[in-house]
Formats: sequence, structure tokens, C-alpha cells
Amino acid sequence: MKKVKEFCKVLIKIFGVEQWEFTLEYKDEAGNADVMMDHRYKNFQIKIYKDFFAQSKTEQAETLIHEFCHFFNVPVHNLLYTQWNGKIVTQEHATDILEQCNMRAEKVLISLLSDKSLNRAYKYYIGGK
Repeated sequence: MKKVKEFCKVLIKIFGVEQWEFTLEYKDEAGNADVMMDHRYKNFQIKIYKDFFAQSKTEQAETLIHEFCHFFNVPVHNLLYTQWNGKIVTQEHATDILEQCNMRAEKVLISLLSDKSLNRAYKYYIGGK
């Protein structure tokens, strides 16, 4: 679990969510992993289940990356939630939401391109040099 926590710290930096409150929890239940996010209060939790550790280190890293990628979807989820609750979403609002998603992706790519230690952290997690 120590390596999982260390890798999550790196992903927090990559995704630029250092200001979010993060918790990592292990559940001795069937399953892989899932994430819960509260955009309003800027907190998120990843739950790791016992099947997660049956995977290779590479698959574990990819699972964690997948869970963090849900940050890209938060603005779209909020937009859909607005529609599900019967509120009208204007084209301008939808365009703003898509721009937020692009800015999140941009932030991640800039982080990746500007910090060589991030690649080393991935290699360390999966057992490389």
C-alpha cells in the first residue's frame, strides 16, 4: 500500500489537484478500484479493493491513472447533472464546460512535459529502473 500512496502523490501533482483533500482507502472486498469526487468541496477518495493487488504493477498503475482521469470528467458530469435535474443548459455554458475539460488536460500535459521526475515515479512503481 506504501507504493500506492507514493504513486498517488505523484498523480496528484500531475493532475494539479494538490489543493484537493485526498483519501486512499483499502476495502477487503471483491473489486478493483473506484473514485468518489466532490467538486464543490474539492475532496476525492479512491477505494482500492483486494482484486487490485492481484494485478501486475503495470495494471495497478494504469488503474490508478484511470481513476485520476475522472478529473477530466467532473465539469461534464456537472453539466449532465444540471440537465438531469431539468435545468436548461445554454450553448455558452456547454462551451465553457468543454473549455474547462481542455484546460484540465492542458494542465496535466504541461506537468508531464516539465517534470522529468514524474516519469521516473511511474517506472519506479511498475518495477522499472
